[in-house]
Amino acid sequence: MKSVICSLGVCCVMAAEGGEVTFSSETPVVNAADIANLTWTDTRTEKVYSDASNPGQTFTTGDDPDGYALNSFSIQINSTSKTDPEPAGRFYNIRVIRIDEGGATTTVALETDHVQNGPWSEGDWMTWTLDVPVNLLPDTQYGIDIEHVSGGGWPNGIPYLRYNQSDDYAEGSGYNRADGDPAEINDDARRDFVFHLDIGTGSGPVDVPEIISFVSVGDGVWELVIEGRADTGYRFVSSSTLDFGAGTEINSLSQGDEENDAGTVADGSLLTTNEDGLGKVQLTLAGDPVDFVRVEAP
Repeated sequence: MKSVICSLGVCCVMAAEGGEVTFSSETPVVNAADIANLTWTDTRTEKVYSDASNPGQTFTTGDDPDGYALNSFSIQINSTSKTDPEPAGRFYNIRVIRIDEGGATTTVALETDHVQNGPWSEGDWMTWTLDVPVNLLPDTQYGIDIEHVSGGGWPNGIPYLRYNQSDDYAEGSGYNRADGDPAEINDDARRDFVFHLDIGTGSGPVDVPEIISFVSVGDGVWELVIEGRADTGYRFVSSSTLDFGAGTEINSLSQGDEENDAGTVADGSLLTTNEDGLGKVQLTLAGDPVDFVRVEAP
């Protein structure tokens, strides 16, 4: 008999295509729920380019029971680009992770192809704005990181990011990670980037779709219950290895009781949650001897 194994964190991720990376000479305004470390008291910098490790910053949300929404991530830079020609066509991935008390990470969101065009100057703020704001739980540690994946010749300039080799922000720290979507991060409690997080309030308590129940209903069919955003469509992907890669989309979704089961299924491949963010679905997996399954936004 086939088995379904799902870590309720590791196997749940939201993915989307990215937008534009921008520069501004104006220091970000820190609003009520924002998190920031705006002062550079050191001389240290780190480049963000495809031949370097990928920088990030951990942070801890407040105690608002309605949760938060992360909108953008900014870091102050310490280099000036060329203007003839101007840098163009540089692509970045931006990732948000949740970090549990033991240090294990769960990828909450991964947006690809954020594009950077145009010049910048020393002291500017480089901002990655999420196409889809990421819902955050209260009293929870997260991380946000960036990766330059392609494009843009280095002779036109490389952004060097400012950081302080000190514990300026007590509830988080700067870190680096390998390429892609690794589970490990290399954080340094004595380092913080000069950064700003634009965070809104009242987004709701669920930040990623989660599989909250799965049981066998016989004949190789499994019934799963997910919790995510209300009235939102999700797909299911299976893989014989936990790292998934692209995985294989499951197109055999159904419901045991269409009238009473939470959510609705369309075309055998998309489960849309109900007004409470719940959805129940049945599916069949192929694989030998074990399959892993995740739920994600299409």
